[in-house]
Amino acid sequence: MSATAPRLQVARIPLESHTADPGLGSDSRLGEDLILHLDRQLASARRLAQIVDAQAGAIRRRAVREVVAAAGELSVEMHRRELLEHERLGLMERASRLLGVPPHAVGFSAIAARLDAGEAETAARLTEELTALLMTIAREHELNRRLMAQELAFLDHLLGLAGTSGSYAAPPLPGSPPVSSPRLRRNPTARRRVLDVEA
Repeated sequence: MSATAPRLQVARIPLESHTADPGLGSDSRLGEDLILHLDRQLASARRLAQIVDAQAGAIRRRAVREVVAAAGELSVEMHRRELLEHERLGLMERASRLLGVPPHAVGFSAIAARLDAGEAETAARLTEELTALLMTIAREHELNRRLMAQELAFLDHLLGLAGTSGSYAAPPLPGSPPVSSPRLRRNPTARRRVLDVEA
């Protein structure tokens, strides 16, 4: 297990509203492409939710191999989300040209005002669902991180009682930066003699 599992960082279209110039050009495919993007975002978020849930169960069972396997699946899915992020940035660029505002100032309300009623309603529903799901995933993932940290601290304590020196090295997660393992401090009161019997 790794006590330093990567934090989930997920981006979504901001919901705040910004004023746009109604006289600017049009992008007839923006609504359709936005809905397709939100569908892909939701599919990815649902996969993340399944992985995080499976990892939580593995942590509670102390099934180390399953925890590490879930971490690998999480890393793969986060890589896919990097591609979705590039796609999202492309949509923001298109919307910024349409609305006449910088990309970082593009809000969902301003985009929705340029879509037909059906597209705007669908996009709003998908955005609301995606936002709620990502918040749940982030909360559960943070709980998993804390549980893993507790497990490592408990292992450190047990090995310290046994008088073991050295360090506990967790297997590295795919795609994660090298992380120093917690040092195991020798318990000065621990005795090497395990059995103390008299005949």
